[in-house]
Amino acid sequence: MKITKKITSLLLVMLLAVSAFVFAIPASAATYPTSNVTLKIHKYELSHTDANEGKIGNSGTDANPNFTAPSGATPLAGVEFYIYKVGDINTPQPTSYTTSEFSLLGKVTTDANGVADFTIGSPDFGLYYVEEGDAPAKVTQKSAPFFVYLPSTNAQGTDWLTEVNVYPKNLTTLASTSLTKTVNNATYNPSDVATAPTFALIDTSNGNAEVVTFTLASKNTAAPAPTVSTDAKYASVTARIDATDPGKMIVEGLPTGTYKWTEKTAVTLDGSDTALPKAADTATFTVTAKTSNNQNFAYTMDNSATPTVTKTADADTQTIGKDVVWTITPSIPSDIATYKKYEITDTIANELDFAGESAVQVIGLTSDQYTLTVNGKSIKIAVNEAGRKALAAVGASLTIKITTQINANAVVDKDIENSATLSFENQYGTTGEPSSSDTVKTGAALFKKVDASTNAGLAGAEFELQDANGNKINVSSTGDGEYVVNPSANSYVVTSGTNGKIYIKGLAYGSYKLVEVKAPAGYQLITAPFEFTVGANTATTEVTIKNVPQPQLPITGGMGTMLFTVAGLALIGGGAFFFFRSRKSKKEEN
Repeated sequence: MKITKKITSLLLVMLLAVSAFVFAIPASAATYPTSNVTLKIHKYELSHTDANEGKIGNSGTDANPNFTAPSGATPLAGVEFYIYKVGDINTPQPTSYTTSEFSLLGKVTTDANGVADFTIGSPDFGLYYVEEGDAPAKVTQKSAPFFVYLPSTNAQGTDWLTEVNVYPKNLTTLASTSLTKTVNNATYNPSDVATAPTFALIDTSNGNAEVVTFTLASKNTAAPAPTVSTDAKYASVTARIDATDPGKMIVEGLPTGTYKWTEKTAVTLDGSDTALPKAADTATFTVTAKTSNNQNFAYTMDNSATPTVTKTADADTQTIGKDVVWTITPSIPSDIATYKKYEITDTIANELDFAGESAVQVIGLTSDQYTLTVNGKSIKIAVNEAGRKALAAVGASLTIKITTQINANAVVDKDIENSATLSFENQYGTTGEPSSSDTVKTGAALFKKVDASTNAGLAGAEFELQDANGNKINVSSTGDGEYVVNPSANSYVVTSGTNGKIYIKGLAYGSYKLVEVKAPAGYQLITAPFEFTVGANTATTEVTIKNVPQPQLPITGGMGTMLFTVAGLALIGGGAFFFFRSRKSKKEEN
């Protein structure tokens, strides 16, 4: 790694007010040491707020061996330092350099007291370069590298120091977070809980590692001690459950990273066979180098017996006018008897028709246990108190079926979405509107009637439209060669328009037939039904239907009969000639 430093930046990060150049002290000023010299590197950590940041001091040397760490600072063990020999005691500090120019003399690591010692004898006295290597994961910013002379003069320049103390600064980050668990928006009460929930604090910046896991107390089981990850990154992390709130979990000493709380297993209330739905994960929060240890990322996670709803259609595609039955199934919470509101609403799409109240079927309740309101295409089923109590019975269920038909407003191959919403309020005032939807669509087919030889379009060909079983399908004309399925229409015949086009809209995906009942003038009828399939792309994929021209026959009164006429007249003329000639001969003989 190349490191380029200017002497001015180096001086700013040094704690000693030393000159840019250090020369050997004259013998008359002090006795040059001959014993070993030790470099002592001190490392501490603090929670970093603007008030105390930097109290350890910037990178550099401090000639005071009696340095005392600020209140609240703790030793930082496991920090590595690489020590390079630059030159002798008279070598000036370089203004630009790379570490490859120096000789690596060794590596030291801070101990449990946050101190690393590097000791040399007189043959190795000189200028040294010190660079920080590996450090604990919670260290977010390494200290700057520095130069130091071993031995070094004291601050007064009157003596040599055989113990040189330096205090390079690191930034570490430690924060706290808490999660308060509530049930139905009320304080967590273990005596009401059959099975306690389990939670985890997740480090999303470290492969979704579980930093801490908690299991709360239940009716019959005390809360076990939280489990803290053994990953070295979380060595500073502590965890506990609040002594005054059995649902509050507290984690302190978090290093930098991005975190979230998640519920691993849900709570089961006493007397219930079903666990409440798990709550959603909390938002993520980020601990940075400026985060205060006093800052508490506090979250609340509530479990309520939140009902859900599902809605499904009995077909993915359907023909216009044919029934599409939608089934709505709301879940039944175990405490529904205490609910204040439980209503299902549905608004029918514009592409669907339905016959009003008669098209709605409520299964699981009697008519006096709910109110059905239909306003245009809006449907509401409000379950009253008697109905809610009836649904509280073991095995009770509620199903709503709505029968509709696709109409001509439908866009071919486009999903027609229909959704149902469950509006509720429980005894704790928890409200919600979960919803569910499904879709149905209709298709189309595109044809071109052509001459089998020339592929020229042929207008005027008539076909019966039939399903795969031969049942005729009624249609209405919407334009030149264009038709839409219409059960109330009086015709099931489609006719090829200009250039032979036939377009039929409103068919469910599947198999169909076109049976030709009238061919274009001068063409043979197709004897077999023309089978086709409607699918996702058939509305735009043209299918060719070919007709064969009839053979050219003689025309009545043309040359074909003229020959017979001429021949007949010749025979008649010849007969008359011989008749008159015969009479003349007889007269002459007489």
